[in-house]
Amino acid sequence: MTDEDRAWVSVDTTLAPDELRAFCRDIERLLRLNPLLEVTSFVADGAGFALVGALDGRPLAARAEVTEDERGIALAWEGLLKKATRLGVEPLPQGGARLVIEDDYAGADEDERRTRLDEVDRSLLAWGQAIGGFLPRWKRWGGFGPWRWWTEGVWLRMTPQGRRVARLIAWTTLAEFVVFLMVVAVMLAAVTPP
Repeated sequence: MTDEDRAWVSVDTTLAPDELRAFCRDIERLLRLNPLLEVTSFVADGAGFALVGALDGRPLAARAEVTEDERGIALAWEGLLKKATRLGVEPLPQGGARLVIEDDYAGADEDERRTRLDEVDRSLLAWGQAIGGFLPRWKRWGGFGPWRWWTEGVWLRMTPQGRRVARLIAWTTLAEFVVFLMVVAVMLAAVTPP
């Protein structure tokens, strides 16, 4: 395999290797963390899953078989230019673990790769950054039932665009509330006798 046949991103975490591996076993949650992947349907079936959605604006329908060994978790894709995605977990010397996500494009000949170049998953870096940003919150709040319900039951079920809009609305509402409190404080200070 040559370097042109694969792409990877690594994310250093404070999770122990066993915790990180357990986190990665929830493939649906992991895929929904990708900010460029809109999942409209995810159906787990025995040793794999079927996925329907859009990746970076392009329609996506794929099936993958999931296997796990001592090196990590592997998703063997059917019907995509990408043949496999490997989720490797490596212990870090200073504590914690590193998640290495590797997309493997080996197996297609050079002409097929050129004609299907638009199918290359360009979301890998953004996905790694999203996972890296999510894991500290997961480590801190993952055991708290309401947070977990909100995150897995509502937040990650939204489309990436829906999450961005909801975040913008929440921050705008918070800013409006702070300004309202400041106006009330100024008015109270103005009408209160010295």
